[in-house]
Amino acid sequence: MNESGNDVWQSRHEHHNQRDEYHDLMDVARLAYIYGFPSYQMARMRFRAFKQPHARLNSLHHVRSLPTHTTGRVTTGNTDVLKSTAWLDLSREPFVIHVPGTADRYYSLTLVDFFANNFAVLGRRSSGLLAGNFLLAGPRWEGAAPAGMTVIRTPTNAVLAVVRILVYGPNDQAAVRALQDQFTISRSGLPSANSPRSPHPLSSPVRPLHPKNLLTFFDVLNAVLTENPPPAGDKAILDRLETIGVGPSLRFNRGDFTQPQLNALRQGVASARDAIQAHGSSRRRAARQEGPRHWPSDALLAQLRGPVDGSRVRTRGAGRRGWSCAAARAGELDADYLRRARHALRSIGGLSCEDAMYFFAATDALGDALDGRNHYVMRFPPAGLPPVDAFWSLTASGADKDNRRSLVPNANNRYSLGNHTPGLRYGSHGSLEILIQHDRPKTNEENWLAAPEGPFQLTLRAYLPRRELLDGGYAIPKVRPLSE
Repeated sequence: MNESGNDVWQSRHEHHNQRDEYHDLMDVARLAYIYGFPSYQMARMRFRAFKQPHARLNSLHHVRSLPTHTTGRVTTGNTDVLKSTAWLDLSREPFVIHVPGTADRYYSLTLVDFFANNFAVLGRRSSGLLAGNFLLAGPRWEGAAPAGMTVIRTPTNAVLAVVRILVYGPNDQAAVRALQDQFTISRSGLPSANSPRSPHPLSSPVRPLHPKNLLTFFDVLNAVLTENPPPAGDKAILDRLETIGVGPSLRFNRGDFTQPQLNALRQGVASARDAIQAHGSSRRRAARQEGPRHWPSDALLAQLRGPVDGSRVRTRGAGRRGWSCAAARAGELDADYLRRARHALRSIGGLSCEDAMYFFAATDALGDALDGRNHYVMRFPPAGLPPVDAFWSLTASGADKDNRRSLVPNANNRYSLGNHTPGLRYGSHGSLEILIQHDRPKTNEENWLAAPEGPFQLTLRAYLPRRELLDGGYAIPKVRPLSE
């Protein structure tokens, strides 16, 4: 950029009074944070991943054991799958992903671009369960793929790959570990002359943001956007960000701004953080900083969204039964920047609802909070199990005062129940009753899901949900308290 960031800013805002100028700076900083937060989160996750021993770029890292109550506090407590992850750099050449045949065992391989969008998911729904090779090629690569190899073009040079493989209980983990080793990522050997090299993706540290270093966000975002040029559709946003020195190949220079202007930028970032973190929270925080009554950048984001349905996916009647579900449909988040940022706060790499749906309950059928000192039952009628093409499971997790969740220690060392759980006892014509309580039941122990001694939450996971779940036609059974 020929002019400094402040020169560009001043030249475009000479007619504004000082208050308007500071509000405009707050607004563009807010826009930058909402737009760039997913990329910042991706960069932070990648930096943290490579602080671990033996972590390597363009190589799968396998989680070899299912979580238990000794694992510590967990975000989701998914005890149904073993995961593998890889951080890829496609700026230098394409890579070949080999997927083994998995017979009838569920797996998915999710590919996430550096704006936190899932752009491809391999597995039964899209590519089947047979073995195959896929050429993963960056957005600027030009070349011919080997015959018989499926090409997947990536929106960004940096990509996160997440593999999930179903485990049929603790005794099945060794078989899944062997299957994990058959998923491979290898160099293609194809020429890369037409693909300009990005800066090395691990050359700069990405630290957590604190009130005193909020503006380092712009430094990280510039590095990420240089490594991963944004799509042409983001030009309206990038034109605004350029006025403060934020964008591909730009440098945010603090010396170009006065101290009051820097404070305005910090306030804009703080406002955007509040807007993202308040989403879905029962304890919405008041804005910490003064700002405009109406944020122009919010109007710009809404305009760029276009006709996108950002509503929650919710089954009909789920709220009356205590169950709720919030999920994104495939390809939806990339057009909704604020929702994409909120998604990136908690769910990067999570599957869209076409591949998996997650339902949550913290109250019973009477509206009372779930508590392990009580006894509960979920009754699935004949032909009334969750309609899925892969598997479903039910998990109980405890919660501390900060809403951090943990799995429940129990005598059976079993943390979830589902249609893949060995030994479940079904009733006549395929009905199923699941007992949910802290103490061991006197009968029907095969169907016992252990709960903590105090408050807890239930999570119902449905992988490859059928139409009845996607359109809300299936009613999840109520969680009913049992009388003593």
